[in-house]
Order: sequence, then structure tokens, then C-alpha cells
Amino acid sequence: MKRQCTILTLLITLSICPAKAQGNLIIDEGTVLSIVEGSTFTLQNASLTNHGTIGASNSKLHLSADHNIKLKGNPFELSNLSIDVHGHEVKLTTSMEVKKELRLLAGILDLGSERLTLGEESGRISGENNENRITASDGGEIVKIAELINPNRSNPGNLGIELSCGQHLGRTEIRRGHLATALPSGMSVARHFSIRTETPVSEDINFRFYFLDAERNAPNQRHQLWKKSRNRWQAMKTEASSAPSDPFPLWLSGSDFELAQQYIVGPEHDIEETLSSIPSAFTPNADGVNDFFEIPWIQNHPEAEVSIYNRWGDLILKQTGYHRSPWNGTHNGRLLASSSFYYIIRLTTGKAPLKGKISIVR
Repeated sequence: MKRQCTILTLLITLSICPAKAQGNLIIDEGTVLSIVEGSTFTLQNASLTNHGTIGASNSKLHLSADHNIKLKGNPFELSNLSIDVHGHEVKLTTSMEVKKELRLLAGILDLGSERLTLGEESGRISGENNENRITASDGGEIVKIAELINPNRSNPGNLGIELSCGQHLGRTEIRRGHLATALPSGMSVARHFSIRTETPVSEDINFRFYFLDAERNAPNQRHQLWKKSRNRWQAMKTEASSAPSDPFPLWLSGSDFELAQQYIVGPEHDIEETLSSIPSAFTPNADGVNDFFEIPWIQNHPEAEVSIYNRWGDLILKQTGYHRSPWNGTHNGRLLASSSFYYIIRLTTGKAPLKGKISIVR
């Protein structure tokens, strides 16, 4: 039989003395800690271990400490959570869902390797800045699901990525991670996003990507957007960037014609639109790596015409919008054997056509 402990007052503070002690409040197995609706349960200078159940409908758990504390045990389901641990951190060692507001008053919330889910209807983050922010030292993520109907600079959960699209995207899952990534131009910022929509995307999506100065790897570094597409990092054309007068000063904007595996901000990397930037071979063996003949900068020329011929001059492929469906080494649905092929890229900018050779290696 479960035991139930109900918080009846509007504000209860549990203090562990002395102030510097590493206290720990344990909810035993079979026990329900029920926080009355509309009340606040303040836990001061203590970690919280949940082996039972926390009932916290429309109430708040407030964590206050002058040293590092932990949330551990069974998964936490909270209505509201506020963190006030100035100069210190709250470490999460189990998954947690915050249905309404996660408010950062002071300090760091380290997700470790765990998942933080924000409620689908109104779950959001507030108060995040350079001093008070969410990190994940071991690959943890924030997850937010939102219904997006023709979004216009929609920032679900206040995660820090605005989306605009003239299409009904349906229930959209956004994941935010917090580890820096090695890119062709150097290390990225310590923030990245993955997006998955219910409805297949058929229009360009416009992004505005926010990040913190504390998440950068180098001061005064010029940045651009990057995406991981078909398991390869590609630099994206950045359309606008932040200005010193902006309320949240660090952001970049751009657009993409399809949803990639992951988006991130990294050091600027100019790709020359020349033959030397185009690979000379690819390996279409369905292993998820180098399976397509990628032309790195072709998305900047959506009207360009790409033609591919075999060694006897027979036309294998001819298309515009090549960036949407690069060649996968087939012809009429059949896999082609290892061989050399020849391509012509006809741009619409008045430049002479680019001609080169591409090899299939199996």
C-alpha cells in the first residue's frame, strides 16, 4: 500500500543544516510526495532522490542551494521547476518532464546523459542566459513536441530555434543537444538541433538559430549554419546574422529545402564554386556514408542543370533541382557497376559550364 505525504501549505522550505552539508531528501519506494495544487515546495541545500512518486499537478518544485545538488532515482514528472543555485549546478541523473515552466533563476542545469521533456501544450524554458543555462555533459537532450501550422518565427518551448514555413508541419519534435561537434572548418558551438515533422516537408523552411556566448569555442569567430545531411556535414548559406542591439545578441538565419539529420552553428567555411571543390568519386553501397554524388554548393543554384553521361556518351541523368535528389549511382532503377562517368553543370549565372569526371567505387 502506498504512503502519501501531502504538502498542505503554500510554501514549505526543507533546509539541511549546516548550510554547506550535502543533504539528500529521499522519497521511499511506495511513497507519494503530493504537492498541493498552487503551492511551492522549496528544497534548500539538498539533493532529491525519488524512489516513489511525485504528484505535482499545477504546483512548483523550487531548488535552492549554495553547492552542487542532484536529482536522481525514478523519472521526475513536474508541473513547474525553478532552479536557484548561483555559481553551482543541478545534475540530472534520471529523465524528467516539466509540463509547464522550467525557470532558471541562477546556476546550471546539467542533463548529463538524460532527457528533459517539455510538456506538449505549454512546456517552456525561461531565464536562460550565459550564467544560468542548460548544458549536457554526456549527450543529454531537451525534447519538445509542438503542433506547427504554417509557423511564422515559432520558437517551440523557447528552445532557441525559430521556424517559419508556409506549410502545415503537424506535430513536430524538436531536440536540442549541448555538445560541440568537429566540423570541416573546426569545432562548432555547444548547441545543436534535430527536427522531425509529422508531415513531409515540401517547401523551404526558414531558421533562426540562437546560441549563447558561453557556448562558443572561440571569441570573435565568424560563424555560419551547418547541417548533417546523408551523414555528412555541409555548410549552409547564412542569410542574416545578429547585431549588437538585438535583445538576444547571438543568432544566425538561413533556409533549407529539406530537413537534415542535425543543425548546428560552426566556424565560417567558404566553398569555392569550382571543379576542385567537387569530389572525384563516391561509394553508393547503402552504408549511409558517401552514397551520393554531392556537389557541395549546388543548393545555391537551384535552377542549375546537371547532366551525367557514361564513357560512351549515353545520357544517364539530367535534372534541375539537383540539391534535392543527388545522383545515387543508378540508371532506370538499376545499380551501375564501378566505372567513370562525366558530368556537365550548366549554371544560370552566365558562367561557362563546369565539366568533370566522377567515379563509382563499389
